[in-house]
Amino acid sequence: MSDKVSDVNKAIEEHGIEAIANEEVKVVVERVGSRSEFYRVITPDIFMGGMKEGFIEMIAVSSRTNAIEYFLSSKQKTELIEEINIKLSPQQAKKLTQWLLRNLILYEKAFGKTTLIEELTPEQLINVEDRNTLQNEVNTKLDELISGI
Repeated sequence: MSDKVSDVNKAIEEHGIEAIANEEVKVVVERVGSRSEFYRVITPDIFMGGMKEGFIEMIAVSSRTNAIEYFLSSKQKTELIEEINIKLSPQQAKKLTQWLLRNLILYEKAFGKTTLIEELTPEQLINVEDRNTLQNEVNTKLDELISGI
């Protein structure tokens, strides 16, 4: 019969690492959660990034307009704000993709098919043919994945 101990260090001191390895003593690890003091909700408009060996990187960009400036000057100015940079291992990226696809499927079952409408910025117009080909491939694969689940 195994004893249950909640403190790993205490278990090692009292019973030795061998007892834990041989499962003579069961170590119970309690997980507690909290929200970071920097937690906030953002609604990104643009995702950009790339990959390097060992990780995939994404920057989420949101946009903001200033209604007062528009009212005073009749000029609408949109500011792009880099909100967060996320670096994921390939395994984490796959988990995120699975989670997103699962929720997208549920969303589309509840609210109907989602379509992408993207406006190209002048910077995106460079190599637009290559980008369109890649985007078409991504869209096709995404549709195949969703329909196959």
